[in-house]
Amino acid sequence: MNGRWRALARLFVLQATWNFERMQGVGMGYASLPLLEDLAQRSPERHTEAVARSTEFFNCHPYLAGIALGATVRAEFDGVPGAQIQRLRTALCGPLGALGDRLFWTGVVPSVMAATCLAMTQGAGLPAVVLLLQA
Repeated sequence: MNGRWRALARLFVLQATWNFERMQGVGMGYASLPLLEDLAQRSPERHTEAVARSTEFFNCHPYLAGIALGATVRAEFDGVPGAQIQRLRTALCGPLGALGDRLFWTGVVPSVMAATCLAMTQGAGLPAVVLLLQA
């Protein structure tokens, strides 16, 4: 499994690493490790700084955290100064959080509820409710 797939798998446990001090920062650092492996071979010192930066405070909607992860890792590989990468992470928190909440709570949830109601009116019964609860 290459680094991209491992990072994607690690993003699924992003919320499990949540804490009050760094919010999702530790999870973002954990997810970024497979993507930063090549940087360790090129520049070990830059890799150490990048890993430390990736675990700092971060908070957005968990479904859109991968966008921020990709942007910050790309910035690390492009040699962007550390202070600028920190500003990028800070700037991505608000928009990704707001967009994710709006997309999920006013888009996905009502759509799934409507599909469940429609399925129940067509006679799906209990299996439709079970599928709703698993979604």
